[in-house]
Amino acid sequence: MKFIFANRAKVKEQNAEASFGDLSRLISTAYKALTEEGMEKYTKMAATDKERYTAEMEKYVPPPESSSSDSDSDSDSNSD
Repeated sequence: MKFIFANRAKVKEQNAEASFGDLSRLISTAYKALTEEGMEKYTKMAATDKERYTAEMEKYVPPPESSSSDSDSDSDSNSD
């Protein structure tokens, strides 16, 4: 994902008429063409981000569940 975020705008600019699928193929081809050193940069970035995410999730406390039924209130308010 880090490679995609870092390169999507440039690939889109170079291939303005490309569809979403075409852009995905172009980015994939560019990633597969990287040397091991080039891939290592993005692999390290992903590992660092995973460590950050894991640390944040260890501290995460989900909000308490609401006792009221908020999801049902939308279906009762049809104003046609």
